[in-house]
Amino acid sequence: MKQFYLKGILLCLGLLAGTTTASAYDAKIGDIYYYLSGNVATVTDADNSSGHPGSSYSGNVVIPSTVTYGGKTYSVRSIGYCAFWRCQDLTSVTVPNSVTSIGDFAFADCGSSLASLTIPSSVTSIGRYAFRESGLTSLDISGATSIGEGVFQDCRSLVSVTLSEKLTATSERMFSGCNSLAPFSLPNSLTSIGDFTFYGCWGLTSFTIPNHVTHIGMYAFNACLLTSVTIPGSVTSIGSNAFNYNRGLTAVYIDNISAWCRITFEDYSSNPLLYSFESHLYLNGEEVTDLSIPDGVPSIADYAFFGCEGLTSITLPNSLVSIGEQVFQNCRNLKEIHCRAEETPEVSATAFNNITVSKIPLYVPRDSYQQYKEHPVWGLFDVVIETGISLPSFSEGIAAVYDMSGRQQSSSQRGLNIIRMSDGTTRKVILK
Repeated sequence: MKQFYLKGILLCLGLLAGTTTASAYDAKIGDIYYYLSGNVATVTDADNSSGHPGSSYSGNVVIPSTVTYGGKTYSVRSIGYCAFWRCQDLTSVTVPNSVTSIGDFAFADCGSSLASLTIPSSVTSIGRYAFRESGLTSLDISGATSIGEGVFQDCRSLVSVTLSEKLTATSERMFSGCNSLAPFSLPNSLTSIGDFTFYGCWGLTSFTIPNHVTHIGMYAFNACLLTSVTIPGSVTSIGSNAFNYNRGLTAVYIDNISAWCRITFEDYSSNPLLYSFESHLYLNGEEVTDLSIPDGVPSIADYAFFGCEGLTSITLPNSLVSIGEQVFQNCRNLKEIHCRAEETPEVSATAFNNITVSKIPLYVPRDSYQQYKEHPVWGLFDVVIETGISLPSFSEGIAAVYDMSGRQQSSSQRGLNIIRMSDGTTRKVILK
């Protein structure tokens, strides 16, 4: 955070190469300083070359829509970068409808005194760190479709914000450190949540991601106090540590298992199921304990169900071709797996990390039993033949049938059967 703060100070003092110094202005009209160009006036600050930034403005400032200077009338169209920077005696500012843009650091570091700011819907562009570390409690910026990095960073009194229904992305660090920010609805137009967007927003206890969002950036909800989050089927990627340090996060709500299996998690820390002692996944409001991957799903992406401790059984479809890294790691309550795939799916050696797989029955098609049994990963499970009809006939190589107590049976029984093949091998078969 310090590097961003320092860079802002240098920019506003004009000490970075290639920047215009903050001391330049063309006219003071009333109590406000302006750049004048053509027919346009831009609000700026006074001459701070004495090294005392923040002395330009104080109290309540009302910016006019037009100004007249030297007999010529100018339209006030923008608030320049660092215009009100560090004006810590500033209490309120009213921006006119003529203004369409607010520059970088325009109201940055004004402190707790700046509690009221009126931004008209005519403002469509807001620059980087424009309101950083101000005392604002609420703000309507519903006209802005372009919002710069860190625009509200460390606004610790900010409770609510109204955003444009045309906004497509939240900027990096947009609300970072806004620890009073209450849960609110992001616009449905949103397709991307930027890196660090809600980092350290302690007031967020639950959050619903809008239905058109495809990407959630790294650290986006890091260090919040989330207990639940709703992630739509539109999401295709989630960045590293997006939900880290949400120790109370126990419920993740989704509406599409197939879509969840396709999400690209940057690493295991991207998955919100990781961040509590007992994480639970909910599909359309119902807790998922018996996970059934729909037929037609060809693969399960890395880390998809990492830490999902509510799972007790898994059913994998015939369409499944591959299972990625650490997909079911730490699913410690898993009791059984049913795999319908006739060809053994490729599976990462880490897919079932931290699970005692030798004690978990893996039910597989009869004709695929030997493939699974000899597989370096699947073969670690207690492989069992699953069939819903009957055992194959003795003419197919079965020498004898036994129950679980080792007593020989004249025919197969409902439930688990142990069969000895004519070649001396044994198999477990379940009959429904």
